Amino acid sequence: MICTKKHLHRSELTASRNIWTTSGIAVNDLSVTRKAETARRHALEKYDKTLNTVQALELKLDISERWQPESEEWQCTGRLVAMRKYQRALDVLEGLIVARMCELTKMNRSQTGEFFLCDTFIYAQLYFLGYAM
Repeated sequence: MICTKKHLHRSELTASRNIWTTSGIAVNDLSVTRKAETARRHALEKYDKTLNTVQALELKLDISERWQPESEEWQCTGRLVAMRKYQRALDVLEGLIVARMCELTKMNRSQTGEFFLCDTFIYAQLYFLGYAM
């Protein structure tokens, strides 16, 4: 979450710098110039505030160095996140199957084989929800 905020503030800062440095700003239009400078200053303040928060958290948690994309910890965490998405997709699938079995049980049709005809429908729902396997 902190990384997301940091990247958000950094993108605001970059956007403000681009606005400030582009030649599209009219020199005589003080209103536009002031707005751009205010946006730039606000982005810098947000970035500094977030950086201070990150540094304070690193001190509290006794973090000596930040992870880099090529570090083993970063890659391990990436695998854990991917596995979590997979597990959540399985949970959704299990929930759909249990719900369908309950519906069929209410109609006394759970042993008729109709359950297996619904597999295609369930997979289509999962694909539509973004849980494609």
